[in-house]
Amino acid sequence: MIGVSLLPIVIGLIVALFWPSIFSASTVKVCSNNGGSFNYETCKCDFKKEHEVKKAHTCK
Repeated sequence: MIGVSLLPIVIGLIVALFWPSIFSASTVKVCSNNGGSFNYETCKCDFKKEHEVKKAHTCK
């Protein structure tokens, strides 16, 4: 029974750890799908200039 009671905690930890990367990926995808290029330095969608994809960034 201890395993069952820990399940919500384990699921919560997994979601908490991966939510920022999931959110960031969807923000970048929305920008790209709308014809923009995501600027990882300003963490904003840019419709005037193309930007390099950066694996390590501080955008949330």
